[in-house]
Amino acid sequence: MYYINFLYSGDKDAVSRIAYELCEDCAKHRIRYMEVRYCPQLFANAGVKNEYAHTNASCDEGTFKPRDVVVAVNEALERGMKEFNVIVKTILCCMTHKPGGSALCFASLFSVAYLGNHLIK
Repeated sequence: MYYINFLYSGDKDAVSRIAYELCEDCAKHRIRYMEVRYCPQLFANAGVKNEYAHTNASCDEGTFKPRDVVVAVNEALERGMKEFNVIVKTILCCMTHKPGGSALCFASLFSVAYLGNHLIK
C-alpha cells in the first residue's frame, strides 16, 4: 500500500473509484460481505503531513483532508453496495505517530464513518 498509494493520494475521484470498484470485485467473486481497512491520512493531501501524498507542484498542500477521504469512501461504498448487492464495512486506522493522528482526529473520522453506517461496530 505504501508503495502505490502516492499515485492516488489527494485524488478524490481515484479514491472513490477504488472504493466503488471494490464492491464490483466482491460481486464478481461472489463475496457478499467484506470488511476493508484503510488509513484516511494516507489518502489525504491536506490537514496531515503525508510523504506519500501527491500534491500540485505549485503548492505545498492540497484540499483533500482525511475527513473528506472518509466521506468519499463512504459515498462510493454506498453506491457500490446498492448496485452490486454486497455489504462492505470499514475499519479505520489512524497513524498516531504522525501529525494529525491524535485521538481528536480519530474521533472526528470515527463520527463521519459511523454516521455513514459503514464502520464495524
